[in-house]
Amino acid sequence: MSRLITDYSTHIFRHTLSRFITKFNHPLLTQHQIKTESANISFAFNSVPVFHRVKFTTPEPYCARALDSIVDSIHVQPPKVLKNGERVPARFDTAFHSFHISCVFLISFPGYCVAQVRVGFSIRPRDIPNLFPYGLAPPTHLAYGEWFSPFTAPEPDHLMYKVKRSIKDSDRIASVIPLANIRCSVHQCCG
Repeated sequence: MSRLITDYSTHIFRHTLSRFITKFNHPLLTQHQIKTESANISFAFNSVPVFHRVKFTTPEPYCARALDSIVDSIHVQPPKVLKNGERVPARFDTAFHSFHISCVFLISFPGYCVAQVRVGFSIRPRDIPNLFPYGLAPPTHLAYGEWFSPFTAPEPDHLMYKVKRSIKDSDRIASVIPLANIRCSVHQCCG
């Protein structure tokens, strides 16, 4: 998991994954109890399978056997060096994330927040029984996301919402989220 920290800048990956597992296994715990219980989780693995693109598709309405159309995608790519020595910078797209009842933020745009997806990953099937011992099936695909501020009011000039990174004690606020809760990509507007 050290490459997740260096290549994807997921500095608190183990911590956020531990909290996700604890909350999934014990949904009625308070935030303080989750923090305490998550400290007891240990990982019997040092790596997770990662993916670099999340594709959103829609069925082709006019042809029964047609492939689904890709309507949106989120790129999650660490920096890399090509064979010719050319450096390709990192790309970590932002996404619109929907919450259910357990919303992290109380926001005026009900149930949604923006997160920068730093890595998409899954937990190997062989590791699931050790981490989720109660027989509940965890989400197959997960993402590590860094949160942005809650939506307030749209800007008067262009009616778009302004967000900024959520910071606590000089660290970015991050968590592990089910990929199924990500609705679409979000792109910044400069101007």
